[in-house]
Amino acid sequence: MVRRVRHTIVLLFVVLTSIPMLGSRAAVADETPGALQQRMADIYAATRDRDARKSEALIGSLRLPAHAAWFRKAFGEPAAAGLTTEYDALLQRFEADAAKLFSGVVQKGQSEIRVLRFTDPGDQNAVGNQRDAMAAMKSREPLYSVRFVQPGEKLGMHLYSFVYAGGGFRFVGRMTGAKP
Repeated sequence: MVRRVRHTIVLLFVVLTSIPMLGSRAAVADETPGALQQRMADIYAATRDRDARKSEALIGSLRLPAHAAWFRKAFGEPAAAGLTTEYDALLQRFEADAAKLFSGVVQKGQSEIRVLRFTDPGDQNAVGNQRDAMAAMKSREPLYSVRFVQPGEKLGMHLYSFVYAGGGFRFVGRMTGAKP
């Protein structure tokens, strides 16, 4: 009986984290900076409104499904092995760290959300880890950055990198293991 309940809970978690959140103002269904900005705004609003269930589900949807396969496709071996290990470590604390990050940006009033898309390792707006990751990719995938700033400010919380995979935006982290 306990095994069946655990299996049901795990199955429910997998389903909830692999589809866009129903009821969000705009389900992330396309690969545009605006769609990622809307997803971040939905998480910001859920955090601000103290809707823990919605916030947790939205944050969970940012996990990269089948991440080892994605890293192999994007980077090839042997880089994929190191990136998979790095991502596995990130996943151990992902939800807690993301919840803390969103609580912090809400507390600081960093309600303006800016999203940048990068496709070229030479893009000067990308941070060093993003340029390194794009340069190391065997299959070029766009990377996205999100900045949370107070209205009118230039700098704030920088969250990177995101990719569009599995029908939605996924957080892949800094990918320091891609550095040549």
